[in-house]
Parts: sequence; structure tokens; C-alpha cells
Amino acid sequence: MINQISPVNKISTLEQATLILKEYITSGHLPPGEYLPPEIELSKQLDVGRSTLREAMKMLELQGFIRKIRGVGVMVVEESGKAATDMLQMMLQRSGSSFKELAEVRSTIELKTTELAIRNATDDDIALIGECVEIMQGSITKQEEYIKADMNFHMAIAQASHNNLFAFILQSIRPLIQEMIESTLQGNHRPEQSMKYHEKIFKAIKARDAEVAVRVMNEHMQASELMASEQG
Repeated sequence: MINQISPVNKISTLEQATLILKEYITSGHLPPGEYLPPEIELSKQLDVGRSTLREAMKMLELQGFIRKIRGVGVMVVEESGKAATDMLQMMLQRSGSSFKELAEVRSTIELKTTELAIRNATDDDIALIGECVEIMQGSITKQEEYIKADMNFHMAIAQASHNNLFAFILQSIRPLIQEMIESTLQGNHRPEQSMKYHEKIFKAIKARDAEVAVRVMNEHMQASELMASEQG
């Protein structure tokens, strides 16, 4: 006997309202810092009840698109990256994923963005990467500053790839990577060990030498994965 197939559910009014509002915000009609129209006006424009509208607002706030400012209104914000980070952290905790798995994901992104940066980086992009290296060199004895500069270095490469999605993903997992780096530096590993990799990667990107840049980045990521596996 063939199992009965459930019919396709029609999209609910709440889902429609949420999608319409999200598209309105992401299309650029309201940039971050601007406010949505008053609730009564928005309810009329969407042709939905105010209770439905409020539920849609809650969903968008959880996703990092808006923030309710008490006594003022609902402001458009750009916190979708934070929302993505929070979701990833929750997924990692629930699945029991390790630093090693995070390092493997990071490695995939880093290698590809390095390759793309060789092709797409502007002179300003390369100058920014160089500035990050200089800050790292000057803060090698100051762990907090060094880690921040380290993360900025890798973000600068991702931005230089001019692939916005890669840059967004890396930014989303940045707090997790930072936690991983902090953990490895608390062991026997020292910033001097990674500093040489960063310097070589920058020189190769500046010279537009894809082979060397990707090779050294790969060596850097393998070393990071090894340290991460030692931490758990």
C-alpha cells in the first residue's frame, strides 16, 4: 500500500508578511539606522492584523534585521551576521563539534579567498592587508591586540577576494575562530610561530604570486588545524 502523500501547505499570512518586510529591508529601501513606518500604517500597507505584524517583527528581530527601540520605533539594523554567528555557536554546541572541525571549515574558506585575492585585490586592499601585518608585528607581545590584528588580516584577505559571501561567512564565524586562537595561545604555542606565515602570505599577495600565497596559507591552516586538534 502506498503511503499517502501530505498536501503542500499554503504559506501562512505570517510568513508572507515576514517575507515582504524582509525583502523591503534588504532591497535597500530602508538602510540601517532608518525606522519602519508606524505599526498602524504598516499594518494597513500589508493588509494584516497588528498581532500578525508584531509576530513578523519578532521573527525579523531574531534574524538581526530590525531592533525595537522603546518609545521611538522599530529601527533597521545590520545584525544578520551576529544572528548567523549565534546560530552557528548553538549548532556547534548541540552537535558537539570540535575546534578541529571549525579549523577545517576555516581552511576551505581561507584558501579560496587567498586565491581570489590574488586576482581581484586592488592596491588599497593590499595596503590594508599590509597594515594588519604591521599591527601584528607591533603587538606580538600583547595577546589581545595581536589576536584582533590576526583576525583583521584574514578578514582583509576575504574582503580583497571581492566575494561578499565568503567575507560574510568568515565574519560570521569570526568569534568562534577568535576563541580557537585564544585557546591555542594559552598552550605552548606563541604568536611568533604564526607571524612568519602572515608575513610570507602578505608578500606573496603583494607580488601577485598565487602559487606561493596559497601554499603558505595552506601550511598556516594545517598548523592551525594541528593546534586546534590538540585543544579538542
